[in-house]
Amino acid sequence: MTWQRAPVAAALVQLLEPLDATVTVFGAPPLTFAPPALIVWYPTLVQYSGFAYQVDLVTLPIMCAAGLGEWDRVDELAAMVRGAVDTADPQLGGSVAVARAYQQSETRIVSVAGADVLAANVILEIRK
Repeated sequence: MTWQRAPVAAALVQLLEPLDATVTVFGAPPLTFAPPALIVWYPTLVQYSGFAYQVDLVTLPIMCAAGLGEWDRVDELAAMVRGAVDTADPQLGGSVAVARAYQQSETRIVSVAGADVLAANVILEIRK
């Protein structure tokens, strides 16, 4: 099978939504949002047959966003994503062979509809 983003994003939303009722989970980047939020982004890399024949290797960021100055909340969101993917369901509901959270990166302040929020990415490594 080859990489398809939509079923993976849907599986991630289904996995992450029940973890914290105060967090909104988006399957794709919205035009605007209010923190706290988890946003399944678009792949930064897709290597077709990159791991083995017909096993694609994909890196997929999930943006963890909290209020400005809520450094600990961003780290809590990242840990929540990591725990869910690495231990609760590394096959993401059967949509991938295996996924793992391997990096937290790009901590930054982003402007969303004129308001600043604090964000960081959890990078998933996916083998499809």
